[in-house]
Amino acid sequence: MSLNYHFGELLLKYLQSKGIQHKWLAEKLGVSNQAVAQYFEVRTPRKATAEKILSTLGITIEDLIDLEKQTKKVEEPQSNYQTQNNVSISMEQFQYFMEAVKERDALKQKEIEQLQKQNSREVPVPKVQD
Repeated sequence: MSLNYHFGELLLKYLQSKGIQHKWLAEKLGVSNQAVAQYFEVRTPRKATAEKILSTLGITIEDLIDLEKQTKKVEEPQSNYQTQNNVSISMEQFQYFMEAVKERDALKQKEIEQLQKQNSREVPVPKVQD
């Protein structure tokens, strides 16, 4: 699991998880809404500003990282399907595969029905005269 996240991304996830609007944070920090919005998108705050943000929220950088780890655990597939050959695939991959198999089977069944229909037609057999 990789945690190569920008400070702003972690901060935004934290604020969203707590229902805090960035307008509130801007007021507490004494900066504009645009300045806070830039922290989320393009600009990394200086160390002193980042520390002030964390202090204002009453959290540490570790809290942000822990939140990210918890989010990642929820997003990861909860289970895998083990094939007969001990190949592990996700449930999403397994379901996709099963749909493809169903489609293939339906096409084969249609071909079989067409062949049976063709074979069941009575073909007039010419009478042989002696």
